[in-house]
Amino acid sequence: MRDRQRIQAECQLLERNYGADRAFWSSNYDWMLIDNFRLPPNYNQQFCRVLVLVPEHYGYGQPYRDLFTTTGLRLRHGGGWRQLPHYFESFPYDSLSAELVKELRDKKWSYLCLHPDNWKVTDNILTFMVQVYTFLSNPFYDWDHTGQRDDGYEDDDN
Repeated sequence: MRDRQRIQAECQLLERNYGADRAFWSSNYDWMLIDNFRLPPNYNQQFCRVLVLVPEHYGYGQPYRDLFTTTGLRLRHGGGWRQLPHYFESFPYDSLSAELVKELRDKKWSYLCLHPDNWKVTDNILTFMVQVYTFLSNPFYDWDHTGQRDDGYEDDDN
């Protein structure tokens, strides 16, 4: 069960930050959408759409993680256009229903696999979007060797 009151408050944060004409969410709060999300420099487009699925237990310790963007994102890097790491033209896992995966594919959404490190109870959709932008700013950085693991726990050997 989602913490609806918290999600409602975060939807209002999203609207205040991105504008009422660019921030949308479902009536049951299972997704949030940002239209015309500004991308960092060197992408093949200036803006994209971002769809964030709200986890079933969001607000009770489960962070955001399933993020979809406009299909076809490429970054000029190393002298050419490259596909991003952790970016999949279709959802690569079996954690979503087949119907939802088909709907996302039919609507041309691509999956960006990001797992927030050290999610805190005070973090929210804006914190998550900062993490998204940070990743998109330097997607070829070796994020796995920054002293953090993808699951949010610190590595013992760092």
